[in-house]
Amino acid sequence: MHATDGNLSALHSLVRPGYQHLASARAKHHQQPDRVPIDFGATQTSGLNVCPLNRLRKFYGIEEKPLEIFEVIQMLGTVDDEMRKIMGSDVIGLNSMYDSAGCPIKSDSYKNFPMNDGTQALLSSQHEWDVAPNGRTYMYPLGDRSLAPSMLMPEGGYFFGLCNRSPGWDKDNLTPLEDFASTISVSFA
Repeated sequence: MHATDGNLSALHSLVRPGYQHLASARAKHHQQPDRVPIDFGATQTSGLNVCPLNRLRKFYGIEEKPLEIFEVIQMLGTVDDEMRKIMGSDVIGLNSMYDSAGCPIKSDSYKNFPMNDGTQALLSSQHEWDVAPNGRTYMYPLGDRSLAPSMLMPEGGYFFGLCNRSPGWDKDNLTPLEDFASTISVSFA
């Protein structure tokens, strides 16, 4: 949504009370803000892993509770209003409805995902994972156990890496026209 869309009231409604200086400066009047806007944990690039977020909450004396994850590869915790206020954050995330595993971020029910430092993280109930005897955690895409795991958290880890699920190939005998025949067409005129 852009200020030129003529729908400023809809944009302004996304801004919570106490954040008007940001909305006024950036959307409504295109004016210099009264201070540099701060983003603390609103996006996948400004987010904070759930473990240090939990420790930060303890440091500030905020109620200890399991924390929802909004991005599963990095295990980014959702920053609530109380934490956002303490940190002076101006930005509220409007993230995707689905995380990097293809599962809904918000859910009617959640599963507890215990982190290696004891932090209790919450993932939507659609997520499926296994912990192998070697301590590695494997996450299934779309919560579908009929598919090969797409993510791996090593024993003692704090975030997931991607699994290589592609079949091997012979780099000297590639067949791209055959491999992509159903998705592209090539004409030799």
